[in-house]
Amino acid sequence: MAEYNLNCSLPFEYPQIVETELNRYDKQMLYNLLANKLCSVNEYITQSVILAPEYPHLADIIDCIAVSESKHFKLLGKLLLLSGARWDVHTLAGSCRRLRRTSFTGEPDPGVIINESVERERALVSDTKLVLSQVYNSVMSELLKRILLDDEHHIGILSEISLRYI
Repeated sequence: MAEYNLNCSLPFEYPQIVETELNRYDKQMLYNLLANKLCSVNEYITQSVILAPEYPHLADIIDCIAVSESKHFKLLGKLLLLSGARWDVHTLAGSCRRLRRTSFTGEPDPGVIINESVERERALVSDTKLVLSQVYNSVMSELLKRILLDDEHHIGILSEISLRYI
């Protein structure tokens, strides 16, 4: 991985998000994925802040992944809104199943943070694959397939940098 040429989103286009009909099950699955993305973004930003003073390069990598996850959040949110569903960010954040609280006390442990991040990305991949096996909407399916590529890429990035810190 090049030190200053990091790209956390693969160079493939995301599908166009258009108005589409989702059944209530698809909407609920999409809502759950959206909640997990929001919590993931929150965790990555928190980890970056904690790491920045002592591990600026690692913090930059974590920031890069957070930007990619933010893009996913926006795309999933747009699809949900264009399907007629409504949500608010407070309810969404409260429904996240995998929220971990990164500690602000003591010295930052990059190994623990990287391991948590790999675990988070694997959970996102697993959840997305499960939804893909159940969804019937082609717009949603195409978007999830594209997001899945990035999340698998994040696992690769994190696994590579773990060799330096673990």
